[in-house]
Amino acid sequence: MYLSFFFILIFFSYSRSSILFIFLFFLSIYLSIYLSIYLSIYLSLLIIYLSIYLSQSAHYLSIYLSISVCSLSIYLSIYLSIYLSISVCSLSIYLSIYLSIYLSIYLSQSVHYLSIYLSIYLSILISLFNLYFCLFFSLHSLFAFLIPSLIPPITSSHPSTRRFLTSLILNASLRSDDIWLYFSTNISIILPQSFPSKYFPFSSEASFSTFAPRSLLFDNGKRKHVSVGKEMKCEDQL
Repeated sequence: MYLSFFFILIFFSYSRSSILFIFLFFLSIYLSIYLSIYLSIYLSLLIIYLSIYLSQSAHYLSIYLSISVCSLSIYLSIYLSIYLSISVCSLSIYLSIYLSIYLSIYLSQSVHYLSIYLSIYLSILISLFNLYFCLFFSLHSLFAFLIPSLIPPITSSHPSTRRFLTSLILNASLRSDDIWLYFSTNISIILPQSFPSKYFPFSSEASFSTFAPRSLLFDNGKRKHVSVGKEMKCEDQL
């Protein structure tokens, strides 16, 4: 349009005929339309070409960047996985070694202390039971000797029961420091007529010589072999 107006101005400046003016006017209109269409077409083609080219370039660039970023991410993931696996593995090894050493030391000490506690508890319990047992039989034998009518007799209906009671009392007298049971045992050996068989299970000479051990432990752990039965009775009579 600007070009047509330019031609019109030229025409007015150089020519004054109306026919030429009309011709130039239509020519300018035609030229303006043609140029506008032509320029719009070429401009749209240029835009389409640039868009296609740029889209391809952008596509190639995106592919390149995606490959680069993907490879970089793969490298980073592999590196991080290896590094973290090594770190976690070393940390787990350190923790396992530390925990195993700590638990082994702690459990060994705990088991040691537990065994000590159990042994102390069992020794105290056994010593108390031994003390009560020896005290009971000592008092029973003493009161049976002093007041035989008030003390119920210790009877046994079977020889195995008699043998068990005899060995139990003798072992208790040998392993404890109870002087009353030791005294009553010796009195029953020396004076069997003072302790009837119904009050003391090994009062008779034959039963004691059958069930008693042949060696007794006296005088701070020194063994003195003594004979039982008739020899001790003969020494007492002498």
